[in-house]
Amino acid sequence: MRTLVLLLALVVSALVATAGPVACVTQPLDWYVSTPLGCAIGDLTVKDFSYSSTGDVYIPVSAIFVQPYSSPQGPRLRFSSSLFSVGAGQTAVLGLTYNIDPPPVIIRGFDEEMFAETPWPPGFVMIDTWLCVGGTFPGCGAPGVLQLLQLAHYGSGDQDNRLTDSIMFPPWPPAYVLGVSHTITLDGGGVGAGGSASFDALENQAYTVPEPAAWILLGGGLAALALRRRRRAA
Repeated sequence: MRTLVLLLALVVSALVATAGPVACVTQPLDWYVSTPLGCAIGDLTVKDFSYSSTGDVYIPVSAIFVQPYSSPQGPRLRFSSSLFSVGAGQTAVLGLTYNIDPPPVIIRGFDEEMFAETPWPPGFVMIDTWLCVGGTFPGCGAPGVLQLLQLAHYGSGDQDNRLTDSIMFPPWPPAYVLGVSHTITLDGGGVGAGGSASFDALENQAYTVPEPAAWILLGGGLAALALRRRRRAA
């Protein structure tokens, strides 16, 4: 009986989150930055948000809204603002970094999408995203491995206004944490060139799978319960 109780306790601890981060909700980015413990989207915790804005046009952190989604594939975050825009002769460079702490699941991949209004040439929008697979920012120390995703919209008429880049991570070693660091550049082109640059939103999707140990514990607990019932029936 004692062994059964212990086994069930391990199952519960592996599958049910204890009191921790609050649930993620739609809020301005400054709420996320000021919540150091982060918030939860399903099984994952997103935390350690930081933000910077440099260049000719300053975009305040309070003007960027974060909308969380939960899906069977994993959590999704949407960053949007009506101020993601610069005119001719202007630039804005935004830095956005956060970490994903997923136990009891493994992160298997990452996808990003930019929903862009068409920049007016020679303006452009570029998003460089460094991923620290198996580690966190700042620093991305061992065992983290850096991977780069890039999105760029130069206002060409043949470009789609929904740009996507994605990556799947190798199964071993499993990625239990992930750092995400965006550098977003809006460049309206030279003064007098008549250019502009803007975009509507950036969405991130982390793809997750269950941690094998959790399934092993669950299977063991169910098997023990079945065996106990059989013994009682006998």
